[in-house]
Amino acid sequence: MTGLFIGPAPCSVLFSLMVPSNPTWQDRPIPDLILPPVPSGGLERHMYQPICDAVNNAEVCPGFKLMCVANTRDKEGCKLRPDLALVAEDVVDVNDFSVMDLWGEVKPRRDGDAFHKSYNSEDIDLDSVEKIEGKSADCRGQLISYAAAAMSRQHRVFMFSFAICGKYIRFSLWDRAGCIVTESIDYLEHPELVAEFFWRYSHMNAKERGFDVTVQRATPEQADQLTDAMETYIELSRPRNMEFLRANSDPTYSTYQLCMDDEEGKLQYFIIRQPFWDADSANGRATRAYAAYNITQNKLVFLKDCWRTEGKDIMCEADIYKHLLDCDVPFLPEVILAGDVRVDGDEQRTFCDEWSKPDSFPEWRLPCKPLRTYVHCRIVQELAYPIASVQSSREAVQAFRDVVESIKVAYEVGDMFHRDISTGNVMISKKGRGVLNDWDHGIRLIPDREPHASRTGTWQFISMALLQEPDKSHEVRDDLESCFWVLLYVSLHYFKHNGRDVSFSLGFFDEIKERKVAGEAQYQSFGGNLKASLLGGKELDAVHWECGPLDQLIHTLARLWKMAHVLDDDVVSLMGGSQRDILLSALDKVSIVLDMFDTALASEGWKDKDAIPDQYPSVYQRNVDQAIAKEKTGYIASSVRESQATALTGGATTSHASRRHVATRSGIPQRYQSNIRPTAEQLAFLQGLAIPKTSCSTKRTIDNVQAGEYKVPANVQLANLLRSLIRLLLPSNRSPDHLSLLLQLPLLPGLHAFPPMPARHTLRECLLLPHSATVT
Repeated sequence: MTGLFIGPAPCSVLFSLMVPSNPTWQDRPIPDLILPPVPSGGLERHMYQPICDAVNNAEVCPGFKLMCVANTRDKEGCKLRPDLALVAEDVVDVNDFSVMDLWGEVKPRRDGDAFHKSYNSEDIDLDSVEKIEGKSADCRGQLISYAAAAMSRQHRVFMFSFAICGKYIRFSLWDRAGCIVTESIDYLEHPELVAEFFWRYSHMNAKERGFDVTVQRATPEQADQLTDAMETYIELSRPRNMEFLRANSDPTYSTYQLCMDDEEGKLQYFIIRQPFWDADSANGRATRAYAAYNITQNKLVFLKDCWRTEGKDIMCEADIYKHLLDCDVPFLPEVILAGDVRVDGDEQRTFCDEWSKPDSFPEWRLPCKPLRTYVHCRIVQELAYPIASVQSSREAVQAFRDVVESIKVAYEVGDMFHRDISTGNVMISKKGRGVLNDWDHGIRLIPDREPHASRTGTWQFISMALLQEPDKSHEVRDDLESCFWVLLYVSLHYFKHNGRDVSFSLGFFDEIKERKVAGEAQYQSFGGNLKASLLGGKELDAVHWECGPLDQLIHTLARLWKMAHVLDDDVVSLMGGSQRDILLSALDKVSIVLDMFDTALASEGWKDKDAIPDQYPSVYQRNVDQAIAKEKTGYIASSVRESQATALTGGATTSHASRRHVATRSGIPQRYQSNIRPTAEQLAFLQGLAIPKTSCSTKRTIDNVQAGEYKVPANVQLANLLRSLIRLLLPSNRSPDHLSLLLQLPLLPGLHAFPPMPARHTLRECLLLPHSATVT
């Protein structure tokens, strides 16, 4: 969020945004508030409870209570914990961000302040409200992380927070455009300002406090409807693997009802639970993807909730689909409902951007760049199958062929680029054909408009040229090249090849480096060199797939992109620059790539149902994680955050948060989540199995077994270990029927490491082994 903070604003400016419509808020004077001084020992934890007691005892926030939450644990597996949280009076356990109305961070010393104190003569030369000295960057990273966690677990338009550093406090307002921070005030000298903040907040209604009032808690009956709809859909989709949906049917997660206006202005109601994709960011598009139950139509659908960028010549996704349909673009998702979110006729939109305009409030605001404007929108579609559920190599190639045709017609007829071809956006219809989804990054070529030069997309699949030159204008060949990288990724993960035998590395997908932007205090992410080396060398040439037509297609496409981008100077001189221009011109017409797919599909040798479980389930993107961690503390350009995405299942996770979501759904304790990525089969098996507390050594063994990463030592008694596993996985409240079903399940893939047990053995059969059975 570097550059997205506005301030330091006087408290009166923030209070002007906190005017309750409730007329009773001024019926009596604001109670006096006396906050405690900083403890003489200077220990942070000694400040928590005295501050809470002072606010609660003064009754400056009726209907709410301030609680210390620093030592609580999030039931959804999030390791982040702010120090203080304001919650409704009837809340008993503050065990996750979803129940926090606002949060606060406490530091014992003022040098931990993330921002400059105020705009005065001493600060006249400052170029930003963001302070970079000492511990400030780390503190700011903490605040950003808490805001991201809270806003990703709640349905919010904006959110308030506060930060205490020594005897000083400042307040903040966060929305998807940025954050307004107030000046730092001495709360011992001005406790009335702190009291007024809490007094105003407690008298505002949910909408005024920043909640999205189109979303409400669902009833238990509605939660059951969603669970039943998901289970039915999973069963009807077999033999495709749709088990990732089961993670979203876990009734322990909060369930919500949201509403949308249809084209006739009537309300449509949907039941949602945990998203299977969440951007986990405090700013930006904040895309969340759900499997939702449509109450009106009585069926399961796909619902995407996001904040679209508003600006000149930027089309919203709903209008993009209308335009593409008018141009007869094939292989698009079937849109049921789409539009901006409105309350009482007004759009839900950001307003921090209004305070960042050059002519806004110059008397108090330090310099900041103009922020983007975002508008809240939703789109509902018919569910399609993720590419990870592909059943055969021919089906995969057919899907990618259809996607290329969609790109071709969209470009040649509709003047549109997609700009985010990824494993999450290439899908399969119920008829087994391709679907190109998620056109929200799409941009239209309009005459007399300068080419769009802002890189976007999913990092692993962005073209080499865009990775190497982030300011390069997007072209149709970039979409086509992304198709190649996605096809290569899917083929490496889900179809048999000799890659492991030749020590083939997948690191080229995740390569990310940083360089300082000239003249700015920001860093820019770039990559693409490993992709170029892959195509220019012989490493990929040594990899061959068991399916001949698939192998031939991948190597043919690799040679094409090698000719287009990575030919050395000697070859270029022999070809002549004009020959390369001819090739690039042919790529712009797309037909050359489409013909390659058609030729491959017409050939013989395809295999039926040759898809296999993910061969690289534990491939992590450490470089991307490091870059994102730096971005959270303000060291890297926000373009990295916008480039993140993940496949629906079995895909590339680009952040610790993404892996945390996967691990949390499996029931794996958070202390081991950084090293664990369960397979889809393991996720399906583990759903609903609560793991009680036990010793760390036993716990570690169980966790590693579940994750499929257990290295079997000598002399381990297999039957005993399996009995222990069952006892730990099966709490006393499970019924005998549940135990019966559990024992009939096939052996977990993670337990296949125990020879000589074949996959067909059930857990019951393993438990009947002699106690003396050992692993050698």
